[in-house]
Amino acid sequence: MAKQEANTRTRRFACDFETTTRNEEQCVWSFGAYDFTSGEYYKGISIEDFFDFIEGEDGEEKILYFHNLKFDGSYILNWLLRNGYTQVESEARQKIKPYEFTANVDEMGSWYSINVNIGDVQVTILDSLKLLPMSIAAIADGFELEIKKGSIDYNKERPKGYIPTAEEAEYQYNDCWILGNALKKFEEIVGSKPKTTIASTALKDFKSIIGYKKFNEMYKNKLTDKIDNDIRTGYCGGLCYLNPDFKEQLLTVSSIDVNSMYPSIMYDYYLPYGTPTLIYPTSLELDEDKLYIVKINGRFILKDGKLPCIQHKTSRYGKNKYVVDSEVNIDIIRPLEEVKLILKHYEVKDLRIKYAYAFEKENENFKLYIQKWYDGKTKAKLEHNSSLKIICKLFLNSCYGKFGAAQTTTKKQFYLNEGILRGVDAYTDEDCMLYLPVAMFITSYARVKLVKTAQKIHEQGKFIYCDTDSVHFIDGANLDGIEISNTKLGAWDLEESGVVGKYLRQKTYLHKDGDKYECKCCGMPNECKKHVNFDNFNIGETFNGKLMYRQCKGGAKLVETTFTIK
Repeated sequence: MAKQEANTRTRRFACDFETTTRNEEQCVWSFGAYDFTSGEYYKGISIEDFFDFIEGEDGEEKILYFHNLKFDGSYILNWLLRNGYTQVESEARQKIKPYEFTANVDEMGSWYSINVNIGDVQVTILDSLKLLPMSIAAIADGFELEIKKGSIDYNKERPKGYIPTAEEAEYQYNDCWILGNALKKFEEIVGSKPKTTIASTALKDFKSIIGYKKFNEMYKNKLTDKIDNDIRTGYCGGLCYLNPDFKEQLLTVSSIDVNSMYPSIMYDYYLPYGTPTLIYPTSLELDEDKLYIVKINGRFILKDGKLPCIQHKTSRYGKNKYVVDSEVNIDIIRPLEEVKLILKHYEVKDLRIKYAYAFEKENENFKLYIQKWYDGKTKAKLEHNSSLKIICKLFLNSCYGKFGAAQTTTKKQFYLNEGILRGVDAYTDEDCMLYLPVAMFITSYARVKLVKTAQKIHEQGKFIYCDTDSVHFIDGANLDGIEISNTKLGAWDLEESGVVGKYLRQKTYLHKDGDKYECKCCGMPNECKKHVNFDNFNIGETFNGKLMYRQCKGGAKLVETTFTIK
């Protein structure tokens, strides 16, 4: 590849494709690209026009953002593969030769980036949805932009060579302008250009706050593969549980939730660092100068009157199942405080402490990070600065998850099968592991806090449901001993009071406050939720309005189907 000049500039664009919906062979009938530094706007009426645009002048690098790369990227990869480009594994842009590209798409179908060399010009294509996880309409409203999301007839017949109307052209310009100005505000508030995702951008900010040298000394390369493997099965997310006594009933409900649960844990609690020491304790009364991840074994039987808190997740999107009686001896590996909570809730037969890892602890690093963004959130509320509030909330909630990233991630290799884009799990990225114990302790502390609060209400016979940072209960429960505040970090906020609710399963419930319904149903699109009421909110009920991806020749198509509550 020719060496590029030192003065090569990189231009950044917010982009959008408008595509046909009524044909088996899909095509782009309009593209837009808004340079959110200069304000220049480019447009065309085909995928070929798009690639003519991105090739640009020799040496002019481009970074292009699409809001939902999974959709628009399918058209890009179709064109590349049809035109002789070869997918390579390397993510290092300097190694990409002309007519090569990389596609960072994981085994779960999450699209992150495409890098391509076109005419010796490096082009990076990113998913802005990974930075701003909300719709274009929500961005326009949340960032209080003067231009709002519009609409057009998406199903209109548009043959190849179709010329957009003035209304259609304005609609697409507005979408690009909204996204571009939101990204520009993002950069102004953060003070630097973002990385690929909000989580990686937040981690970068955390490193800069505590110092890269300190970060590396405390967290980088501190776990062997064996240590990570030993403890990873104990890494769980938020606890979600529905009391079966109240399933499918109409109830008068109140709810409380924690003001910034995970950020408050990061601010208030001790967290681990460094390489742990493997120990073989004979009891759980351990030196308080350390933090511990403990592996125990036994048969676990839930005590009368106690909420279950040992979860087994059946699938990524499935329900958590909770142990009532394990029937056989099983291993449990959790941070020490959660192990002690489990022993309060379960009778354990044949209890054995198999081993523990002892960690050094500190409570200053994350406090600095959380303080920065919590102060920003407070300032945003005082100044009624909606865009600052959104970004501060994103940074408060996005940093910890990078610590729990998997050791390896499988990436997809793409090909065309009879002209239709297909992907197969092909190669592994092994440079993903950061420092799992931080994420383990944050989520564990949160589960302990949630269960202790839910248990207090359960002992009154009023507990209905809990999920990660919220507890729902029959209206009128006694909240004495539970810190209630709508502003204090880590306190419980009385979120709802006296609403009517119906609960079907985990992450599936319906509330009605006055005449307004609020539906929470994992996987149900908003269009389906418009048709939900107490009469039809039932297991097995089917609703129209769900759109699903279908790969066709040329690119992806959204096909209307139904959603069934299962």
